Amino acid sequence: MLPSPSSPQHDRRRHQRKGGDLGDRGYFTVGGLPAQLSDWSFGDLGVALGQPAQFGVDDVVELRIYNPAQECWDTLSGQIRRVEADGTLGIIPRLIG
Repeated sequence: MLPSPSSPQHDRRRHQRKGGDLGDRGYFTVGGLPAQLSDWSFGDLGVALGQPAQFGVDDVVELRIYNPAQECWDTLSGQIRRVEADGTLGIIPRLIG
């Protein structure tokens, strides 16, 4: 019997995924929209917008993360690699600089 696509034998990701839930929607934005980190790995981020996505695959977006220790916003650029109907995006982050 062949493994299902969701089984570990068929998972093509190079990095193990971790759950997101790293804070309130007020601390993370994608393209200026409030967002919540749903999962992450060293390769990409899963981001829930909570509304249908207005972005497309290969779009480049600004990611802003509030850093409460420094009381400032950190900014990254990211390329969208996956768009789901529920507003979840798969994004590969890129450092700005």
